[in-house]
Amino acid sequence: GLPMTFIPIDSEARRGSKGKMSETRCGDKDKFYEDLNLTKEQKVKVDAIRKAKREKKKPLKAKIEAAREKMIKVFDSNASEVELRKAHDEVVKLRHEMANQRFESHLKIRAILSPEQRKKFHTGKGRGCGYGRGRMWQDDNSDD
Repeated sequence: GLPMTFIPIDSEARRGSKGKMSETRCGDKDKFYEDLNLTKEQKVKVDAIRKAKREKKKPLKAKIEAAREKMIKVFDSNASEVELRKAHDEVVKLRHEMANQRFESHLKIRAILSPEQRKKFHTGKGRGCGYGRGRMWQDDNSDD
């Protein structure tokens, strides 16, 4: 089975006061392009990759939220340990799927970058939301 891990139930702790990820954490698209010195063609391709990722992610985010809500209800009930683990495992499985989607989009972006740009992308110097070392390799607890 999947390992038991703590999953924050309140995602607001990771959000700014307006309910969106903080600008300092995610950076902005223009800075990402500038830091990596992307060509116009690369910008178009990166935009398309990111748009596809966002569209693919929407239904999965809804599933994750529903699974988290179910897990909260199970915790608040007199459910057995088996039921608790099952609810938790579902959240972990869906988050793993989200992490895989993010990784796949990173691979697509990486494929259009030069070796110098790849290094900046990987180390976070060309960081957009969710990019760079320390972020790319983590399990998904983000909304990027």
